Formats: sequence, C-alpha cells, structure tokens
Amino acid sequence: MNGHYLEDRLRDRIRWLSDYKIYREHKDITDKATVAVYDESPILSFILKLYLLPTIIFNFLVKMRDIYTCRKICKEITIIKDEIDKTKEKYYYGKKVRKTE
Repeated sequence: MNGHYLEDRLRDRIRWLSDYKIYREHKDITDKATVAVYDESPILSFILKLYLLPTIIFNFLVKMRDIYTCRKICKEITIIKDEIDKTKEKYYYGKKVRKTE
C-alpha cells in the first residue's frame, strides 16, 4: 500500500476522533441537563423513564457501539502509524536505516 494513502487515512481517523470527542462533550452536557430536570420532579422522571424505556435501551446500545468504534479507530491509528514507519524504513547490511526521500 502506498504511504500517501496511509497518511491520508491516518489524518482522517485522527479527525474522526477529534470530531467524536466534540460530539461526546456536547452529548454529556445534554445528559447532565436531562438529569438535572429529572431531579426536580422524581415522579415525572419515573413516568418518563418507564415510557421511554425502549429509547433508553437503544441509546445505551448506541453508546456501546460508539465506544467499540472509538477503540477500533484508536487501534487503527496505531497500526497505520506502524505501517507508515515500515514504508519509510529500509535495511542496509542487516541494520535498519531511514529512507531518504
């Protein structure tokens, strides 16, 4: 695989992680606001949680999928960095030396 494509993919994965971090920060703020509203009226909170139980379960599963995706992309970043390093290295009399481009 060409090193140029790997660098593009690495840049895209890093950008995805950055965007995901921003998304999670805003989502956490929304969740805190929801909890604060629920704390003000516990009876309404119970009724809404019961009514929205399928949605709450679905959102939990989505969060688990997002955590999995985030871990996978972190692993991809390390693998891509290793592959880029491999393409930039060469051996000279059995010793690793960097390519000069």
